[in-house]
Amino acid sequence: MKYEEITSQATAEWVNMTSGRVPLVRIGTAMCGHAAGAFRVVKALQKYLDSKGLEANIQEVGCLGLCYAEPLLDIKKPGKSRLFFNNVTPEEIEYIVDEY
Repeated sequence: MKYEEITSQATAEWVNMTSGRVPLVRIGTAMCGHAAGAFRVVKALQKYLDSKGLEANIQEVGCLGLCYAEPLLDIKKPGKSRLFFNNVTPEEIEYIVDEY
C-alpha cells in the first residue's frame, strides 16, 4: 500500500470516528486521571449508556494535559461542538449524558 493510500484511509477513519453517527467520548486515564477516579467514571458511563440502550465510541486516552481537572471527559456529539467536562464524578454521568 502506498503512503497516499494509507494517509487517505487513515483520514477517512478519523473523520468517521470524530464525525460519525455516534458520540466520541475520550476519558483521560493516565496516572492523574486514575488517581482522580477516572476508571469509576468510565464504568459509570458504560453502565448508564448500556441501561439506556445508547451507543458511544468511548476511548480511554493518556493525559489530556489538564491534570487539575481530572477526571476529564472530552465529548464530541454528531452535529454539535466538542465539549469538555472537568472534575467529573460517577454521580454526574446521568446528567451529562441526558443534558448534552
